[in-house]
Amino acid sequence: MRCVSAVLPEALHLVDGLVAKGVIRSPAVKRAFQTVPRQLFVPEVPIRRAYQDKVVPIKWRGRELISSLSQPAIMAEMLELLELEPGLRVLEIGTGSGYGAALVSTIVAKTGSVTSVEIDGEIAAAARAHLAAAGFDTVHVITSNGFEGWSAAAPYDRIIVTAAVRGVPPAWVEQMAPGARLVAPLEESTGQHVVSFDLVDGRLVMRRAVPCVFMPLRHPDTQ
Repeated sequence: MRCVSAVLPEALHLVDGLVAKGVIRSPAVKRAFQTVPRQLFVPEVPIRRAYQDKVVPIKWRGRELISSLSQPAIMAEMLELLELEPGLRVLEIGTGSGYGAALVSTIVAKTGSVTSVEIDGEIAAAARAHLAAAGFDTVHVITSNGFEGWSAAAPYDRIIVTAAVRGVPPAWVEQMAPGARLVAPLEESTGQHVVSFDLVDGRLVMRRAVPCVFMPLRHPDTQ
């Protein structure tokens, strides 16, 4: 059952800032950021910190940060690029805290579906707990290799990737429905860019690119 509570002043302040920056442009994305309780996805940090427009670290390996809750500004930009609507089937690669999946689930509503793949079992378990605490019990979190997507729930109308890759794995394209959209951070010679692709006649057509900085998508051999 979805967690229903008053919208926090911190959430309203964050949303106002994202609207002013131009990264929130649609009512659906604005509502998602206002209503999804971000603090439940990073319960170890103070509420004020949870709603700052900054990255929140989730897991370290020694001194190396290997998972984080992304900056709200880039998350909003990616959601706008996805052009979500109720009823869409969405695959998320890289669950992290689960907050991104909750935002997506809010927009696609009960008629849509969200499957999220996370390679780290510990992170996936925590994300499931966060999603349950916030009432997003219809989001399916799978512990698996993100490079392979998740064929069991394919085809998808949208795919969103939360970590950088050097190219689009064939499995993702194979799991896209005709006319589907993919939004992913790509590592290129000129730096990282969040790139929006549409699947047109079986091939990906780039629509837009936005500069970004993301950690790389983890391979099974880095566990």
